[in-house]
Amino acid sequence: PYKNKDCAGLLTKVLKCKACGSSMIHTYTLKKGRHKYRYYLCSNAQKRGYAECPVRYVNAQQIEDRMLQILRCEAKNIKDSPHKAEAEAISSPIWDTLFFEEQRRIIQTVVQRADYDSVSKKIGIVLKGTTERMEFDTNIKKIHAKGRDARKRELDQEPQIRKLLILAHQLNRHLEEGRIKDLNQASAWLGINQTRLSHILGFLNLSPMIQTEIMTAPAS
Repeated sequence: PYKNKDCAGLLTKVLKCKACGSSMIHTYTLKKGRHKYRYYLCSNAQKRGYAECPVRYVNAQQIEDRMLQILRCEAKNIKDSPHKAEAEAISSPIWDTLFFEEQRRIIQTVVQRADYDSVSKKIGIVLKGTTERMEFDTNIKKIHAKGRDARKRELDQEPQIRKLLILAHQLNRHLEEGRIKDLNQASAWLGINQTRLSHILGFLNLSPMIQTEIMTAPAS
């Protein structure tokens, strides 16, 4: 039995079932009452039963990881796209510091649609501003742990001051847009005390020249 079928995933409103063209819904189930298993479920299979669709469902974390790996490779080829900044954000080691809502917004800005075929083990992607459907092997089991470890190592090499400056800009924007009510709410989400968050926001008082130097400095 699935729970909370309306909860949002990174690929919500993007991922389709290749077999029937239906949207794939992000949901989860609890194993042994504790472990949350997230997956994308074909909405056709949800409504009419698994016999109606050969795709049925796919592990959410694994297909999200694979999608990000593909987009990072494709981002290097996006030069004149109006969404170049978003594509570069996906490739940035700072990606993992962004709020989930911001990550999802970026994915929806870059990707027009994606589909998953469990029979051929393929993922199809159409980027915004194009009509070409690109197809890739899923390679889900191969890249799950390895890809995540590589991204973690890359993130660890980023200068701490750069990660804090980007976090400061993210926090400030979310506060201005009302996505975060106040620093108390931000503190609860990030697990950082309010005094520390105030210090982080203080990076915004640095001169534009110093901020540019921080952002462009080579990683260690």
